[in-house]
Amino acid sequence: MSKKLNLFSKCLALTNYWFFNFQIFGKKFFLFKIFYFKIFYFKKLFNKKKLFYLNFFFILNIQFFILKNYFFICLSLFHLKKKINLFFQFIFSIWNFQKKYFLPLKLKIFIVKNFYLSSFFLKNLIFYLLFDKKFNPKKIFNFVFNFLKKNLNSHLISSLDTNILKKNMVGFKIQLKGRFEITKNSMSKKFLVKFGKISSTTLVDYIVFYEHIFFSKLGLSNLKICLFYKNKIK
Repeated sequence: MSKKLNLFSKCLALTNYWFFNFQIFGKKFFLFKIFYFKIFYFKKLFNKKKLFYLNFFFILNIQFFILKNYFFICLSLFHLKKKINLFFQFIFSIWNFQKKYFLPLKLKIFIVKNFYLSSFFLKNLIFYLLFDKKFNPKKIFNFVFNFLKKNLNSHLISSLDTNILKKNMVGFKIQLKGRFEITKNSMSKKFLVKFGKISSTTLVDYIVFYEHIFFSKLGLSNLKICLFYKNKIK
């Protein structure tokens, strides 16, 4: 007999990025499993609580590491200015949580002097426009386009084993597709804008990609953003 497929599991596997990989055997795995679920819950709370502070600062990057019995959070922040006290309130609320659940937490904060664009920053920006400014998908599309246009030629710095690469943003591509506004035609719409020098075929280019899905009464719509960088050896 043919085996039935679990369509929900198949859809979940196709739409989610699985970045945890474990291969541990023996009796110690049970204790590690409890620790892992605590960390997973902590990360969910961190992302949820971060939404309430989006009007105070933007987070450029967050990295979660599990090393022995420690949990590291590396944050790259931009332009705290006079709102540094609100940022510390956010950090203390996270710290009180780890004391409650006995998580041996080590926190490292890196303040980035120069602004750079990342997929994590684009995510925070869209959530800020959606929940704080109450923008619809079309307004978000126009705002992100003008924002990226002003930040053309911004830089990224990455270190390799042999040299340091300076990435210069030479162009971007942004697309909005779906049902996001009331019209006489019930078919989905599509807006696609390309700006600057974009190429997805050469090996010297570095691409930053982010996609966001909007859920509304009219239906689904998704926003796709591609940032194109040129590598320069410093």
